[in-house]
Amino acid sequence: MKNQIGECLSGLLWNSFCYTNVPAECKRMFTITDKFIFRIALLNCEAVPMSDNIMLTIGALVLLSSFIITSNSIILENKRQEYESEYMLTAIGIAQSVIDEAKTKAFDEVTNPTNTSTLTISLAPESGESFTVPEVVAANEVYQSMIKYDDVDDYNGYSRTVNTPRAGGYNVRVSVNYVNETNPDTDSGGSRTFCKKMTVTVTSIYFSAPVRLYYAFIY
Repeated sequence: MKNQIGECLSGLLWNSFCYTNVPAECKRMFTITDKFIFRIALLNCEAVPMSDNIMLTIGALVLLSSFIITSNSIILENKRQEYESEYMLTAIGIAQSVIDEAKTKAFDEVTNPTNTSTLTISLAPESGESFTVPEVVAANEVYQSMIKYDDVDDYNGYSRTVNTPRAGGYNVRVSVNYVNETNPDTDSGGSRTFCKKMTVTVTSIYFSAPVRLYYAFIY
C-alpha cells in the first residue's frame, strides 16, 4: 500500500506539471493544511509507474537539446555567411579602387610606342619610383602609389594593407603581365604586347577564399 501511495503521489506531481497522462481511475484530493504538509486521500488508485515517466522525460529532454543545438548552429552559420559576404563586398571595393587608380596612369613608360619592341621589358617601377611595401596609411593620408607611379606596369609587385572602420587587415597584392591582345586570359609567353593584364588579389582573415579582380589595359 505504501508503494502504491508513493507511486500515485509521484504520478500526481508529474501530471500536475505537464497536464497530460492523468490516469482516469485515479481519484485524488489535496488539502493543504500548512506550507509544508499535504494530506492525500487516495481511492481505488493504480498509479502509472514512475520509471515510464522518467524515460519519457529523458527522451523529451534529449530531443529538445538536439533541436536547440541544431538551431543555434544554423543561426551561427547564417551570421558567419552574412558577415563574410559583407567583408568580401568591401574587398571587391578595395580591389576596384586600385584598378581605378591605375587607370589614371599611362599605359607604358614609353609615351608613344610605335611598336611592341619599344615597350618596357621589365614590368616594375622605374628609378625613383620605389618605396616600402606593403603600404599602410591613415584615413587622411594618400598612398605613395598615387604619387610616384606614372604607368600601369609600375604596379607589378605592389602591395598595401587597408584598414576600414568595420574591419582591418585587408591585404592587397597586385601583379601585371603582358597578355594576348585578342584573348587577355592567355599569357603572352614573355612577348611584349599592347595589352597588359592587372590582377588585384585581396585576402583577409574574415573570409576563406581570396578576392581577385582582373583588368586588361589596351593601348
